[in-house]
Amino acid sequence: MARGHSSSILLRKQNAVRRKMKRLRLEMEEINIDQKQIRKDQRDLRGKLEHINEQCVQLRQEMEVVAKQKARNQLLLNLTFRVLKARQAGDFATAISLTRILRQVIQNRGANEGNASDDIK
Repeated sequence: MARGHSSSILLRKQNAVRRKMKRLRLEMEEINIDQKQIRKDQRDLRGKLEHINEQCVQLRQEMEVVAKQKARNQLLLNLTFRVLKARQAGDFATAISLTRILRQVIQNRGANEGNASDDIK
């Protein structure tokens, strides 16, 4: 009888170990699925970050073009204003000189605008 009792205890322990092993296998499968999802999410996130970085580079380039255009426009306005002031003051030699400079800036601007638009693309 003692032998039957010890074998039933052994069977119960074996069953308990089997149940625990089954539960551990299920948990490991769930962990494996979670890890795969995490790796996929990381790949997706890396792709999104690369796209954002590309957009940042493009935005910086566009901002540089806008800043250059703003500086050119400011120069044109300043020259135009100085031409008008020289004419009002009757200083036609200065007005003529400033008008030549203004023309050169406008011509250079036309040549450079084609290059600037190529930089953005």
